[in-house]
Amino acid sequence: MINSHRVSLYQFLRVHMGLILRCGESLWPIRKLLVGSALLLPLFAMSSVEAQKRTIKSTIDCKDCRIELRKVLDLDPAEINTEPYVTAIDNTGTLFYYDGKEQAVKVFDSNGSLKSRFGRAGSGPGEMRSVRNLLLDSSGNLHLIDVELGRRSVFTKNGKLVSDHNIPPVLGGPGRPALLQPNGGLVVNALFTDRDAAGYSLLVTDHTGRRLKMLEESAMMATERWRGQRLLANARAGGFWVAKLYESEFLHYSHDLVNDIVVRRDASWFPALDPQRQPSTGVFDRRPDVMIASMWEDVDGLLWVVYLVPDPQWKPGPSPETVRRTRSPMSPLETRPRYRTRVEVLDTKRSLVLAASEFNSIIGRSYSSG
Repeated sequence: MINSHRVSLYQFLRVHMGLILRCGESLWPIRKLLVGSALLLPLFAMSSVEAQKRTIKSTIDCKDCRIELRKVLDLDPAEINTEPYVTAIDNTGTLFYYDGKEQAVKVFDSNGSLKSRFGRAGSGPGEMRSVRNLLLDSSGNLHLIDVELGRRSVFTKNGKLVSDHNIPPVLGGPGRPALLQPNGGLVVNALFTDRDAAGYSLLVTDHTGRRLKMLEESAMMATERWRGQRLLANARAGGFWVAKLYESEFLHYSHDLVNDIVVRRDASWFPALDPQRQPSTGVFDRRPDVMIASMWEDVDGLLWVVYLVPDPQWKPGPSPETVRRTRSPMSPLETRPRYRTRVEVLDTKRSLVLAASEFNSIIGRSYSSG
């Protein structure tokens, strides 16, 4: 990962809480557009069937629509000891944050005030060592994925331990994307690595942690790990979406784990990467590359995508070699303007961009823990 945490380091105390799509003065009448497509049935029963391919151009379908940033939550800096890679937010605006220094989960209300905390360091029931994901289920319970203990611990939102389950040891990585499926199973972007090589796969487990399947397995040199970085999002009608950070494609997997849809976002502002070089975050002398920061599907089946795009004010800095040789401080390089945020609402069924807006800073975090 190429200094990925530095992209949002200066904003790590600010948590994006809500975006809303408006058309004129009213909410976008999404359901009128989706008549007849509210239920997405499995299109393919066999994995050998080729996925549907769709392309979305940059034309905005609704000229009067806009995306508004509704709320930004400021947390008490005294309670934030480690960067909030591992967080979760429920439908009431309550935020759960794993503090890796204190080995505890801290619970903040919708105004950013600390409500409660639970957990402690250790290997006993409900204790923590290295939590990499906080995932909420439909009952409001919180699932903690602890890679050091090889365990999934389930807590109520009040911090009462419900259950512990063992999980495969390959789950992990700071804030590595993971999904909790409706049946209690997990989908995790898992990393397998040694000194010289690395491999990524989407690891699928059942509710007990038993490994069911490996999807999109790929091997690469250790210096090419960025190729396997993915984001995951549940699909409301079943299955899930997968996107690689530096590619403009969105893959949909059905509930039976078949890649049935591939959506390509065709946009001049999202050029293809040179396959011979690693992506840049703009810290040094190379222009930052566009990346997908997060995505989710809303209740109407629309795919919201947050991109980080180069800030027009970005200026090249010294090369990494110059910084090492001169021992120059990193802070001025990391905090200068590098990215702004672009948010789009995609209708993947009709291959349309319903709305798009850009914000003059980074909102939210660069990587999602699920």
